[in-house]
Amino acid sequence: MALDVLKRYNTQLGLALCLGISGAYAFPINQAHAQITPDTTLPPAERSLLDLGSGEINGKIVDLIKGGAIRDINLFHSFLEFNVTDGQRVYFANPAGIENIISRVTGANPSNILGTLGVDGGANLFLINPKGIFFGDKAKLDVSGSFVGTTADGIGFGNQGVFSASNPEPPSPLLRVNPNVFFFNQIPGDINTSKAKLEKLAVNNLLLLGGDVEVKDSKISTNQGGNILLAGLGAPGQVALTRDGNKLGLDFPDAVKKGNVRVTNSAIETFVAKDSNVDGGDIRIIAESLEVETSNRDQGIFTKTENNGHQSGDIIISADNSVLIKSTAREKRQGIFTTTEQEGGEGGKITIDTGSLTIETARREQGIFTVTNVNDQKGGDIIITADDSVSIIASSGNNQHGIFTFTDKKGGPGGSIEITTGSLMIESEKPTPGISTRADGDGDSGSITIDVSGDVLLKDKGTIQTQQRNQRKGRPRDISLKVDGNVTLADNSRIQIENKGNGAGGKITILAGGAVELKFGSQIESITTEKAKGDSGGIEIEADSILIDARNPRDPESKRGRARIAAGSKSKAGGNAGSVDIRVGSLTMIGPNRSGSDGINTNTSGDGNAGKITIIVEGDFIMTDRAQIEIRSQRGSTGDANDIIIEAGSLFLSNRSLIDAQTLKNSQGNPGNISITVKDKIELTNSDIKTAVGPNAGNPERAKNTPGGVGNITITARSLYLKDSGKLEALTKGKLPAGNITVNATDFVEISGKNQSRIVTETQKGAKGKGGRIDITTKTLNLSDGGVLNARSESEFDGGDINIDADQVQLTDSA
Repeated sequence: MALDVLKRYNTQLGLALCLGISGAYAFPINQAHAQITPDTTLPPAERSLLDLGSGEINGKIVDLIKGGAIRDINLFHSFLEFNVTDGQRVYFANPAGIENIISRVTGANPSNILGTLGVDGGANLFLINPKGIFFGDKAKLDVSGSFVGTTADGIGFGNQGVFSASNPEPPSPLLRVNPNVFFFNQIPGDINTSKAKLEKLAVNNLLLLGGDVEVKDSKISTNQGGNILLAGLGAPGQVALTRDGNKLGLDFPDAVKKGNVRVTNSAIETFVAKDSNVDGGDIRIIAESLEVETSNRDQGIFTKTENNGHQSGDIIISADNSVLIKSTAREKRQGIFTTTEQEGGEGGKITIDTGSLTIETARREQGIFTVTNVNDQKGGDIIITADDSVSIIASSGNNQHGIFTFTDKKGGPGGSIEITTGSLMIESEKPTPGISTRADGDGDSGSITIDVSGDVLLKDKGTIQTQQRNQRKGRPRDISLKVDGNVTLADNSRIQIENKGNGAGGKITILAGGAVELKFGSQIESITTEKAKGDSGGIEIEADSILIDARNPRDPESKRGRARIAAGSKSKAGGNAGSVDIRVGSLTMIGPNRSGSDGINTNTSGDGNAGKITIIVEGDFIMTDRAQIEIRSQRGSTGDANDIIIEAGSLFLSNRSLIDAQTLKNSQGNPGNISITVKDKIELTNSDIKTAVGPNAGNPERAKNTPGGVGNITITARSLYLKDSGKLEALTKGKLPAGNITVNATDFVEISGKNQSRIVTETQKGAKGKGGRIDITTKTLNLSDGGVLNARSESEFDGGDINIDADQVQLTDSA
């Protein structure tokens, strides 16, 4: 039979064969193996036959492989060498009733597919070569069933037997069922592509199962709903072949190491074209490690749909050790992604299960993402489980990168992101989102849910964000972090929800077993923009401790810096600011040592109301260097400020720190109240706790209908110290009375030190309301060294009353 085949090659190999026998010619490797040579392991009547030029498919002459051993639905072929040369078109004949064509290679060389390999019919094609399979730059597949290329030693058929390439025997008469397992008796050979263009394949499934699988400078794509599966095994073992309808899958043993899959400057794609009537195929990768390195647009692993109502396929990646996604050029659309364009349906979902995930991007729209551009369709979700770590590193870019979902102006709701990992790190050269969901259309953005068993670190502008930018409909959804360890934001990093839509903004929730730290320029922020009608969402943080440190670590003497937790509203259409709720073991706030709004705030500068701030600290609460907690109704706004409620073990303010609820000049809003309850002592050193009504500010009618009034300060503690210009103040220059100050200190109140430490209520010049009342209940009241207790008036209205209930009152040193 081998001689018969060689006769048919007389015009191609005759001269070379003669020269080879004489020793006068040495074959190049690719030419020496550029042949299809049946072996003799099958019975003579069932051996394979290569019939050159004997067929015509799509108007082109092809070489047909005939013969083989038929076992019911299965046709078996066996070859010593199996290679397809450049320009050659080789097709397996497909007798009636045959569903699977199973071909093994028993020789010592890998198979080189450099031309067209196909099936003249609808059967599935299995190519088994334990030594390896290579697809070159002219390689093409023309298979309408499924194509399976594997470097397994053999393939099994349940309990009926095995068709083996490493121990070749004729197929048993019992091999009459679909194959269901691959046997690897040794470390398998690799499967490689180089500059291959296996494009627009009409296969049901393309499955490549090797040792390592490398796709380099190539494109592999299906356009009729076909699925793509790349997988590797790194040690001897068995891999089950599963079926779900027409979809093939693999089931790996738990204890066996897998091979690596590498995709370099290539595209692996399933695509639903406009004229297709199917959903897009899925892409599945099973490996020990997956590396995807790209340098051009539309490179990586992705699914796409353009057909009305038909969704793009899902991407499922399982890599026991690691996944690396690296984009080295500034072209967008690189990485692992799903898209819906033109008239497409829903976006596909991305699921990744690995040990560690690393994403390195060079520009926007790189990383792991889903995009929906049209047709009000929902974007795909992203679900990531990385037992060890997730790291996102961006070298540049001015928009979304890393892990994100995006829905454009004509798109529907955005996909959500769920991440479960051992640790999370995000860093970026520019303040662009590293993990984000964004909606530019009428739909909501997706939510972000992150569960970390270790620490979270955002540095160098690293950002987590949900965003709605439509200004008509939709809302940004929640960000939720559950972290067993620490959460650190450093160097201008952010966790942010931005609402430009009509719906209510989502909530930021951080539950940390360790510390939450915001350093230099970092923010946790939920905001509603000027044209939005929706509210901003709230912020809730529970942690062992919180540090807010605005200082610049590179220039400790600088007074420029920022770090804050803020839920604000700039809405001119009635959107309210959200609330801030903090429960923590200890809280330390270090300001930038300059004026500003650093710290914690829920301000309003539009028509909506500010949000409430509630802080509960089991231990010490420390504020220093102009740290601030504030709720303000800003100049020209119509919304009210809200209340500040603090409970703590002890409270210390120093170096011009401030707790402040006020309404500024020309605001039509009212100030909120401040209520502080402390188990031990409150100490203010050169710092203020203050409510105020600015010039021409306030809304008397709303104030009358506010239970408990507005602008009041209530202090409850064991002791209260006001030192070196420490102050409690309730002031008015506007349309409202000054608030009242109530102090309940079981042991004593001390007001002392230079620059007039004081408790003061005041109606100032131009005010249209009277001064507030001061009520102090304590055992001992001590005023010394210029300390002041005063309810005064500089306007035409009366000052308030002062009521003291004390066992002892001491006035010394010019008090």
